[in-house]
Amino acid sequence: MAPRARNILVIYGEDKKKLSNAVCNVFTDLQKYAEQHKVICTQEEISDVTCNIKAAWLKIHKYKVGFVGPVKSPDRLQEMIKLVDQEESCYYLVCCSGEDGKEGTIGQFIKKSYCAYNENYWYHVTNTETSDENTCDNVVDQLKTFCGVLEEGISPREIVELRGQIENYISTYYTKDDVFLINEENAKEAYDTFNTNWSTINPFSGDIDLSRKPHSLYGIALMIYTKAIELMPTVHAFSEDDIEELAKLIKTFDGRECNKYYYTIKRKLFSGLGVCWYNLGKRYYKDAIDAFKQSIFILFSAYSNVKLPKVDAYGFRKISKHFLESLVGSTLNITSPYEFNDPFDTPILTLSSGDPIGELVKEAYKDTLKISCFSSSILLPKPLDSSYEDGKKNKLKRNKQEFLNPLMWAHYADNHKGICIKYCFDNSFSLTGGIHSSIVTGFRDIKYSDKALAKCSKGSLITTDDAFFLKGKAWEYENELRFFCFDLNGTGSFDQFGNTSECIKEIYFGLRCPKEDRKTIIQILSCKKCSTSGTKKKKIGVSGHEIKFFQIEINEKKLGTFKARKLQKSEIEILLM
Repeated sequence: MAPRARNILVIYGEDKKKLSNAVCNVFTDLQKYAEQHKVICTQEEISDVTCNIKAAWLKIHKYKVGFVGPVKSPDRLQEMIKLVDQEESCYYLVCCSGEDGKEGTIGQFIKKSYCAYNENYWYHVTNTETSDENTCDNVVDQLKTFCGVLEEGISPREIVELRGQIENYISTYYTKDDVFLINEENAKEAYDTFNTNWSTINPFSGDIDLSRKPHSLYGIALMIYTKAIELMPTVHAFSEDDIEELAKLIKTFDGRECNKYYYTIKRKLFSGLGVCWYNLGKRYYKDAIDAFKQSIFILFSAYSNVKLPKVDAYGFRKISKHFLESLVGSTLNITSPYEFNDPFDTPILTLSSGDPIGELVKEAYKDTLKISCFSSSILLPKPLDSSYEDGKKNKLKRNKQEFLNPLMWAHYADNHKGICIKYCFDNSFSLTGGIHSSIVTGFRDIKYSDKALAKCSKGSLITTDDAFFLKGKAWEYENELRFFCFDLNGTGSFDQFGNTSECIKEIYFGLRCPKEDRKTIIQILSCKKCSTSGTKKKKIGVSGHEIKFFQIEINEKKLGTFKARKLQKSEIEILLM
């Protein structure tokens, strides 16, 4: 199997010679561009007897870009990749010959073998010279985007000099523990230093601090600069144009491919930008809210960055028109935290009250953050951020399963008149970006801690986990798993998300669930994709898979507990009569 690359660009077409020329042109154009801007570090080219590129690579800053000439088979492609993928992997530029292009043997191999495959990175070489030139230009532009090479790029020597300056700047105003040393007294000095040295250049190329992963030196310096502007209104009256310039720097940093995973830095940058807009007055509150929305979006993007295995979860639901509509539409009902029954759920809502900036933060996710709550005694895999693990080992280990929890039935299933649904969610419920560029979704376990909740009330810095996924110990019986959906363009307190047609595995009817409600639910689920053929009876199920139905009953052998009895086919048929 070929090594997996972060990004793959493919040039394909019918004419092998034209493909070879296209590869050579892209390699040469990028090479010239890099040399003109003094950013090229190393290169190697392996040519055939006609001097056409067989395999080659350029290394621009920390990015290695591989070039492979036209090949006839996946095996040959793998051989060529080995030539350019020595010691470290590349961003590959692969040339795929043949009229069938994307759908041919090589095209299918690329789609199957590389996790970073993207339809937008395929470029077709046709029989017109103009089209070929456009293809080469597009590929070069794409590669420059990957590598962070901009028109105002700086040389390796300048990067070394700049690195020393920025490191000194950071050590003056920021600690290794991520604490600002900047205040109203030194804010003007910090502002002037950054504004003089770095506000008019573009030092994103080659900007990485390997000793502080996942940090960017320039990103931290930009955070300090933003903090200085936050603290300076009494010293210097900033204008709308000043904050617009700051916003451009932050948005440019956010948009660079090489800064994709600097979640903490980008979140703090947009949060700081929101405060700067707030400082300009009420006229700019909408701009502040938009910046806070972007900050929260980045926060949740970090949560859904890692793909999860299939997630089993139990949802206790009251039977209502809204719920039945979600069953009919095969969607999840998701709700704003403002509608939750616990006033201390999502602590940031309570802590922000009365604080002018906090009120704007609340507005930022009032209509954008929606949540659906489930019960699960199994912890999710540990995410990338270590803070998430603290306090997360306290899920109750019960002998009884979630669907037999009497408190859940009483509190969330309309006092046993509702139902419990067992879901098995796949990776489609955890997404960031792509065609859903304004939506991020995923799952998060709730932490139960009175101590952590009390710390929040003392005015200390609240962590992102505590802000959205912390509850008191009294709620520990829930073993809550929380599905979140943050939509930058969201509206209203309620919404629906996803396709649950393959997710529903079992239905548990409450002890007091009315017969008519049981009948309605079975009819909805059995009519999804049931079929009749000759004398065969209808199949109970969704999208072809069978859903199991259970009735919750009192366990006479152990008073005070429940049991779940599976409904037989004859019982279901009687209910449907």
